[in-house]
Amino acid sequence: MPVHHGLPRPKSTRYWYSFMHVPAALCCLMLAASSARGEHLGSPDLEPGLIGRSDIVFFEDFEYADFHTQWGQSSVPTNCGRVTDPVFDGQYALRVTVPQGQHTGIAWQWKFAQMGLPEPEEVYFRYYIYLDDTWRLAAGGQVGKLPGPAGTYGVAGWGGRPSHGDDGWSARMSNYDRGDYVEMSYYCYHADMTGIYGNNWTWGTDAYLARGRWYCIETYAMMNSITDGVGNNDGILRGWVDGELVFEKSDIRFRDVYSLKIECIWFNVYVGGSWAADWDMDAYFDNMVFAYNYVGPMAAPALVASDPPADGTLAKTQNNIILLTFDDAIALPAGPALSIFGGGWEEGNAFTYSVEPDGATLKAAEEGPMLTDQTWYRVTPAEDFAVEPFVLDLCTLAGDANNSGRVTTADYSEVKAHMSEYTDARYDLNGTGRVTTADYSVVKGHMGSRTPVKP
Repeated sequence: MPVHHGLPRPKSTRYWYSFMHVPAALCCLMLAASSARGEHLGSPDLEPGLIGRSDIVFFEDFEYADFHTQWGQSSVPTNCGRVTDPVFDGQYALRVTVPQGQHTGIAWQWKFAQMGLPEPEEVYFRYYIYLDDTWRLAAGGQVGKLPGPAGTYGVAGWGGRPSHGDDGWSARMSNYDRGDYVEMSYYCYHADMTGIYGNNWTWGTDAYLARGRWYCIETYAMMNSITDGVGNNDGILRGWVDGELVFEKSDIRFRDVYSLKIECIWFNVYVGGSWAADWDMDAYFDNMVFAYNYVGPMAAPALVASDPPADGTLAKTQNNIILLTFDDAIALPAGPALSIFGGGWEEGNAFTYSVEPDGATLKAAEEGPMLTDQTWYRVTPAEDFAVEPFVLDLCTLAGDANNSGRVTTADYSEVKAHMSEYTDARYDLNGTGRVTTADYSVVKGHMGSRTPVKP
């Protein structure tokens, strides 16, 4: 898995109307398709960790070529498209390009009412984002807008149309070029704003994103209450990066009337203000979720089996093999997938790594005679290997063909049973890739050896 967002001011009211209103026939087709696929709207293939949750409103993983119909759109903008690299999960992600000299990458709104749902008072919106190295400005500073919740109703709350409490609001994300990093922020139009443009509420250094890797971004918006026709300052915005809460503001007045709610999720990627992209700028998106409860990062694959098993032995004099099977598909990191530490040495970089055809099994192959015999090694995932944490202890014991923890005459029988096989299995004791009589010599040379006491 690769390591680990606005809208231009409309040129006319007619332009804005055409953008904001989805054809009824298309909307009906979309709802029918979603109903046939499952209870939530959007892509049918929920992440495993979301299956069974009744609070999931919409899921989009961009795996289907007609994904745009799930957003009520008849086509995909020419500067956007599905790609196979980089991808966070599955086979595809969505690339959004803001062309050089322009502002807009994408400007879609997923409206609750048009999808046949009541407009909520609160919503969680989670997505994965990968900012390309092109996601920067020559002068640095504020870049533009990214996706977030809104309730503009085509009246106010964006593009220099200030909010007054009874007309509209929005809380898209914003972002800043901080040199080596990109800082996340809210860009909010709210009823207490004093100018014609929204306020930027930055998320701080805990929300500094490095370019060239995936991050999980989650936002939460809750509308403020109203007393005697006046909005209270108790609306909430929160933000998470990779599951860590990095921003919270709980004194916001979005509205003075209950008719303003969360109208939509605004999938908006925009460069500006008045400035435009200095060059083609690319951002990638995957696994978007709208929900009524916290979503959190996608659960990483968990280890379910290993060969050797826990506390088992590595029996070869060289070229030992470790197989780790997970409960979901895995992808190799750029560097070693595992830390293999023992005898005071880190040996993870002495192995080569590959993924077996099932897509869920990691094969770690020792490169020659790198491990020390009768030594315990602790196997853990490397920092950039995107799986759930685990600890697996294994001990080297040359000649232990049957994994008994002691080299005995029974190991001769194990070798004999596989004589002449071409294999890299444990009974190929000398690691040549074929079981021969030479493997008897390994048993003989280590007869009586046993695993030392585990430290």
